[in-house]
Amino acid sequence: MISYFRINDPYRILVLVLLVIITRLVFVFTGVLSPSEISVTEYVALDFTASANGPLGVWIDHLIKSVTFNFGLSIVIASLLVILNAIQLNTLLIRNASLSENTYIPSAIYVFLMSSSSEFYFFSPALLASAFILISLNYLFYHIKYRGTEENIISTGFGIGIAGLIYTPYLWLYLFVLLVYLVYSNTLRRRYFLMTWGFLLPVIVYWLIFFWQDLGADALSSLGIKSISLETIEMDPMKLLMTLGFGLLISLVGFGSSFKNQGKTNHQILVQSSMSWIGFFGVITAVLFTDNGLVCGLLLIIPLTYFCSQLILSISKNWLKESIFSLLLILGLLGTYMGY
Repeated sequence: MISYFRINDPYRILVLVLLVIITRLVFVFTGVLSPSEISVTEYVALDFTASANGPLGVWIDHLIKSVTFNFGLSIVIASLLVILNAIQLNTLLIRNASLSENTYIPSAIYVFLMSSSSEFYFFSPALLASAFILISLNYLFYHIKYRGTEENIISTGFGIGIAGLIYTPYLWLYLFVLLVYLVYSNTLRRRYFLMTWGFLLPVIVYWLIFFWQDLGADALSSLGIKSISLETIEMDPMKLLMTLGFGLLISLVGFGSSFKNQGKTNHQILVQSSMSWIGFFGVITAVLFTDNGLVCGLLLIIPLTYFCSQLILSISKNWLKESIFSLLLILGLLGTYMGY
């Protein structure tokens, strides 16, 4: 199966689309996914609780859940976002020649990992926000490699700002992007202000909407509370083990072996270092910011995909590659079937 995705052909995505459609339909008709998992709550424009869902994310989530066919709509939108994220991540890695081969293995692994828990089958603000994070990362690495225009800088900040309004912990990714620009690029100083302007623009628009209703201070207060309220969540170890356990193990092995750096270009090392930092940030987000279940760790799946792909491509024995690749899919689907 892995040989099919090793070919650098965009049509390989069609197989992943079929996989997503088939698995969702099977789990719906077998009752693994049920409408009871969709909980409809009253919409509150300004939420002062410690929930990590941002104001834009809460509004979109309520909009989806308020329709009559919210169960199916939530699954369809989540499936589209999974495919979109898989394509974006694979495009990022190919464009930056981040791995030893330009393949569609990363997109396949991302879909496998995003099929490992029933929570990932439904729409969540964190899933939507991760799409904007990937868009920003594409602009970030493109600018560093090709010295892109000022539009790249603004778009990077704008994407982070939108992601933060959807899922507030991602506002802190602004500091990560700023660090990457400072350390790995010779960007002009004024461009840092342009990126900051792009980052603040969505927040300013959000503030203006409530300012016209004489609620500007409350809007900023609500956003501030959500972005700094830390509350350690109680993650079920068995749930984490049965869903992302094997992917975590493989990615940790890949992370350990990545320190060799033989034969890698400076830009490949940059992408590897950035993925390491994203993984670190993903762990912090999953542990310190309150949320419901595994969706708080969705950002972590991006570096997991990268390091799993890196390890699989570095293995010389074909049977071992095939075994690891197949197990990522089998164990993921098994985790969902068992109700995790």
